[in-house]
Amino acid sequence: MSIDCGCRIVEVEVVEEEEEVVVVVVVVVVVVVVVIVVVVVVVVVVVVVVLAVVVVIVVVVVVVVVVVVVVVVVVVVVVVVVVVVVVVVEVVVVVVVVVVVVVVFEFEIRNN
Repeated sequence: MSIDCGCRIVEVEVVEEEEEVVVVVVVVVVVVVVVIVVVVVVVVVVVVVVLAVVVVIVVVVVVVVVVVVVVVVVVVVVVVVVVVVVVVVEVVVVVVVVVVVVVVFEFEIRNN
């Protein structure tokens, strides 16, 4: 190819360099590898975060169930103890009243 610059004629030879093609291919391969690595890292991070959230939810559910069971057991035990105490107190009161009535009747019978 000839270029006329006004003062002299300069020959320019156009050479396609294979190095540029190799560099472009290497850059494309590096970009693809980086994109794949980034996608894999993002997927792993998302999976880890989802698993962590699931584990936290399971732990919270287990803790809530345990607390509810403990509260129910404590309430049942308290109710049973209160019922037993009330029954025992009523039996004692009835026995005392019967004894007092019997003693008073005997006293009245002996005095009359």
